[in-house]
Amino acid sequence: MFSYYVKYTNEMNLKAGRYELSPSMDTEKIVNVLKSGKTAVPERLVVPEGYSLDQIADRIVQYAPTLKKKDVLAKMDDHTFVEKMIESYPDTVTKDVLNQAIKHPLEGYLYPATYEFKEAEPKIDTILEEMVKATQLNLAPYREELKKQKKSVHELLTMSSIIEKEATENVDRKTIASVFYNRLDEKMRLQTDPTVLYALGKHKSRTLYKDLKVESPYNTYLNNACRQVLFLIAGNRLLKQRFTLLKQITCIS
Repeated sequence: MFSYYVKYTNEMNLKAGRYELSPSMDTEKIVNVLKSGKTAVPERLVVPEGYSLDQIADRIVQYAPTLKKKDVLAKMDDHTFVEKMIESYPDTVTKDVLNQAIKHPLEGYLYPATYEFKEAEPKIDTILEEMVKATQLNLAPYREELKKQKKSVHELLTMSSIIEKEATENVDRKTIASVFYNRLDEKMRLQTDPTVLYALGKHKSRTLYKDLKVESPYNTYLNNACRQVLFLIAGNRLLKQRFTLLKQITCIS
């Protein structure tokens, strides 16, 4: 009946998604709901690997519609909240994130995963802390090796971030990592375009020569530093890939 109605009325604008429908709804009402694109609130918060803070905030307000995106983003950068995370998870979130050169202290520390909350309307603090806690749990297998190499979690996440943004295919990552580590060993600048684009605050299909001159601590064409460059989240798969490439990462200040 539904298929016949759609075909007969030539409805071509139906949008994919999860919808709340009722047995009392007739076919026309169902079609109108599918055309509206107003999907049902998701039962779980799903954060994919590689999402920026802005994208994470979008997912959070989609999951919890009573929250506002601007409030979520503000909480991510809230000094008091960040200090609380440092106090609660000192092995993961350290004073490194308070470096004035860092745009967003918790960028890279909100673990990509699927989350469920007991509360019908969880608070922003609850959601973000759960994500930080997940990062701490998933970093556990790497702590001993980090200790041996005298490297911090922040350095691991930083290099994971840069390599992932630079890579286009899985086969590229090992080569990219080797090049970056060799540059650091030689006290050379990383000179990687993703850091320039992050400094510019926008995505571009092509980085221009003038872009390389942007004044920013994130611009690795101008600065011999990688400590502050952290702009995406690395999931467990990426952490594993990146950790197998770890050697002497020397971040020059």
